[in-house]
Amino acid sequence: MKLLPRCCSSRKSGGSETKPSESILPGYLSTRLTFCLVAIALPSLSLAAQTLSDNEAILPACIFQAGQIFAQTHPDLPHGDQIPIDHIIIVMQENRSFDHLLQAMPAGVDVAPNDAFNVDKNGIRQQMHRAKTPCLPDPPHFWSSAHKQINGGKMKGFATSGGSNAMTHYDEGWLPYYYALANTFSLSDRHFASIPGPTWPNRMYTVSGGSDGHIDNTVPPQADEEKSIFHQLETAGLDWAVFTSSAPSFEEQIFPRLKAEKGEHFQAIDVFLKRAASGKLPAFSWVTSAGEHNEHPPKSVQAGQKFVSDIIGAVMKSPNWPRTALFFTYDEHGGFYDHVPPPLACPPDKQLPELAANDINGAFNQYGPRVPLIVVSPWARKQYVSHDIQDHTSLLRFVQARFDLPARDANATPPMAMFDFSKPAFLIPLTLPEAVIDAAFDAKCEDLATTHFEDEAATGQ
Repeated sequence: MKLLPRCCSSRKSGGSETKPSESILPGYLSTRLTFCLVAIALPSLSLAAQTLSDNEAILPACIFQAGQIFAQTHPDLPHGDQIPIDHIIIVMQENRSFDHLLQAMPAGVDVAPNDAFNVDKNGIRQQMHRAKTPCLPDPPHFWSSAHKQINGGKMKGFATSGGSNAMTHYDEGWLPYYYALANTFSLSDRHFASIPGPTWPNRMYTVSGGSDGHIDNTVPPQADEEKSIFHQLETAGLDWAVFTSSAPSFEEQIFPRLKAEKGEHFQAIDVFLKRAASGKLPAFSWVTSAGEHNEHPPKSVQAGQKFVSDIIGAVMKSPNWPRTALFFTYDEHGGFYDHVPPPLACPPDKQLPELAANDINGAFNQYGPRVPLIVVSPWARKQYVSHDIQDHTSLLRFVQARFDLPARDANATPPMAMFDFSKPAFLIPLTLPEAVIDAAFDAKCEDLATTHFEDEAATGQ
């Protein structure tokens, strides 16, 4: 089964390209959809987009308008109560690319070639290699750095900015729980960050469908009117909550008025665990770790793995599990290497990036590098790998599809292909490997992180 979303080329393992085609929808639908795209002149695209290969430089057919509901844009796909999900959870960690985290996945998953390399700023060849520690230095990953790393689609600028460290990857020895999760449930190897840039704007895209021009890794300016999935759910009378292990969360800083008016919806992780145990999860849960668990280098990727395993374990044991879908992903690539050129994208609106004088010119018409996405649900397809092109707004679109809410980025296609709503494959929860934390590194990782973020706060860099 293949559902082509926003672009007509979907790169598979080995670098081959598929052409626009009809694709069979899930078993409960016999209709076919065709996504037809057109190649057009690209005078206004960023430098990175202008130099992409012919196959990559194809704009998606941005035919839908903001405000449309899913039944209007995709009338042959399930929506509302046709989707047997009552509880949607997004667990978002920080700063890991797909190849960096999941390079050791088996055949059928598109990972970098074994001989993948970049050349560093000294002209030295840096080959991709296994990480020797769970707490790596933090590579550059802001707007201009990300565009340079993409390098016009060549994906050759990572070691130039981040050295050998940017070319590291983890395997099952380091991350047994993550690899078991990816090998068991439904995995996407074509999920991209929404923009080539840092955490804050990508998180804004995930909850709002855009960043209102913001590209920096800073708290955005206060908007005249706050808009997000939280506001939509509140208006629709649906329960929602932001759960964080360390306040203030990104979200309460992005939406200060919402926090002031609806503070009871901003809760601690302990509350999430209790609500899961009692079968009282809200319709929508946004889970963010913060603190030592968020995996932002040099914080420990193993500590993040343990945090995520605790969240998923609580969900799988919850009375709500039979009608729950959990999306586990990362906000951006963090400056770590990925070999797949990000495709072009539909801008969510006419807002242009708010560029500083030294920023690389660009627009919101290209995704950022790939990040992992795993769907954990009774209804997730078993051991399935989706090659459909998606980004963070695809998750937002799934929430809007389930609750029949209008979309800001109506051209985003939700990851419906990662589900089989005709029969749950994981109604009985599974036992997954322990999320190990290597005691030899744990204290060292936290000390490194403390020093790093103190220096970052002092220098503003």
